[in-house]
Amino acid sequence: MGDFNNYIPAGNSKEDIMRAFIGSNADYYLKYYKKLQQTGKKFSWNWSACIFSPVWFYARKMYLLGFISTFTIMLFSQGTNLLVKYMQNPNIVSMALPWTIAFFAFMIALGALGNFFYVSHVESKVIFPGEDGINKEDAAKLNMIRGGLTLSSIINAMVLTYFASTVVQMLIEML
Repeated sequence: MGDFNNYIPAGNSKEDIMRAFIGSNADYYLKYYKKLQQTGKKFSWNWSACIFSPVWFYARKMYLLGFISTFTIMLFSQGTNLLVKYMQNPNIVSMALPWTIAFFAFMIALGALGNFFYVSHVESKVIFPGEDGINKEDAAKLNMIRGGLTLSSIINAMVLTYFASTVVQMLIEML
């Protein structure tokens, strides 16, 4: 199946296991995780979660949040198209600013809560050695599959984003 020795964490601490699960940018997310544990502060900034939210969520294997962000962005996109189409109507023009503010507020919320969403995901998905009799090597294999960020997960993320946006577009057109 492959050489998983590179994915077996050096130590047995919770941080070591989480680092192996997270993969790339583990230092960044673990720094936020420690701060969350100390302060309980959920808000921090993640540019990727703000700007590339559907792809970022899918790449980090948070599929439900990826679909929700895709769906919401597509709704905003379709709403914007309708606003532009009927811009001659004064009632429609008055909705443009609140609509735009709502869209930016949504994106800012994703950027502000992205790290919280991700470390919560990591905590819920990571498998620790000893759970259900799982040894360190098997836990490492499962964590590598369930977590991490790889080229294939990024490609899958782009494909899933395209697929989800196509499905949402079709649903909106049916209405």
